[in-house]
Amino acid sequence: MARSFWFGRKKPKKETPKEARQRYLGEIMRRELEDKKRVEKEMHSLVKQINALILKDRKSLVAYQRKVKDEDPRSVFYYRMLRRVGLPEVHARFAPWFLKSNQIELNRWSAVLFNRLEQAFFAVPEQLSTVEIRMRAHQKHYDDIMKPRSTDLAAPEASKSLEPRQKNHFLLQRAFRDCSFHVDEDIARRRQQQAAITGVKKPPANPQATKFDDNQEDEVDKLELIPEVPVVNAPPGLAPQVRGQLESHGKHVFFSYNGRWKDGEMHGSLGVYSFADGGKYRGEFVHNAASGNGTVVYPNGVKYTGAFADGKFHGFGVMEMERGYRYEGEFLRGQRCGVGKLQMLQSGAVYEGEFYNNMRHGQGTETSTLGYSYTGTWRCNRICGKGRLFCSDKREVFRVDWPPMLLGEVIRHVKREQAEESWRQELCPNGA
Repeated sequence: MARSFWFGRKKPKKETPKEARQRYLGEIMRRELEDKKRVEKEMHSLVKQINALILKDRKSLVAYQRKVKDEDPRSVFYYRMLRRVGLPEVHARFAPWFLKSNQIELNRWSAVLFNRLEQAFFAVPEQLSTVEIRMRAHQKHYDDIMKPRSTDLAAPEASKSLEPRQKNHFLLQRAFRDCSFHVDEDIARRRQQQAAITGVKKPPANPQATKFDDNQEDEVDKLELIPEVPVVNAPPGLAPQVRGQLESHGKHVFFSYNGRWKDGEMHGSLGVYSFADGGKYRGEFVHNAASGNGTVVYPNGVKYTGAFADGKFHGFGVMEMERGYRYEGEFLRGQRCGVGKLQMLQSGAVYEGEFYNNMRHGQGTETSTLGYSYTGTWRCNRICGKGRLFCSDKREVFRVDWPPMLLGEVIRHVKREQAEESWRQELCPNGA
């Protein structure tokens, strides 16, 4: 019976292990593609929903307006102050009433500002960095030299007795009062003028409180800023425009220079120029500008040693930047331009080649600590165009048209292509 059943028919071919493995891999790849398409579809719909919510929130967000005619103007000023320091609109509208101020999420600069206000209010010692300590010391030294000493000895002694919390509280009240609405004349001074005219002086209910207020007034008067003078341009064609020069009764912070002079200008082979923010330049000067060899150190930690021209980096120099960057090469009018070497000390990567406008641009080579290196064309800090990638396993990948990518992106791109090629060879070993 078995022979008659299979007579004239082909027996089913038995599946080999290799064919079973290929079928299994093909099924896995098919499922991965389906999952990828499903995830992309879900992400696309989710992004649409997020954009719709953002647009809806923007439409419903209205600008702050006074609801009551006699509303406290201090809240308006406080709202504007919060907006200027970077607090979002949705938080600044409700912050003046302090309903849920402890739930407000601040950005970086707003958090720094409110931390300093809180430290001053509770008399907590301020945590300063090394650069800030040096800048404070430099400013204090400048104030001791330039500011006139007060002849009144009673007021400073009385002001020293004030607690930092009380002094800060009064300064905030003074700021809110003066900035919320315009005051032609201070109330205390107006009362003094009335008393001088009439000759009648009202006895204070609490003499100690009057002494306390007078001391506060003297202390605050020292902190008042001198306003800038408004400059009005002349009518066109009648007189030259006024240049942006400082007025004689303005309040400004100048520099300190110790070096050689010539014809009333900073000119010589050696001079030390100290900036108001704590920076310092030491080197040659030509006609009031840094020209020649010199060294400059900035408060943010940047240090440059090399050639200068007209107050800018020009020529060969070495710049050590924050976050572990070090550049050694050519500069042109204050920017990295020419041939140089850039070292990223944190990652260990090194780039040697051409620069233009502070960017890697031209022919260059970048080497990473993982054993990969690229030699070829760079455009605007990106690998772009003709170049060769040297892998850690001694393989080389040459392309005529690399897309704009960083070295790490190029490495991942090549690895992904190699993995896809190996999968194709496993699925189709005969090239079918």
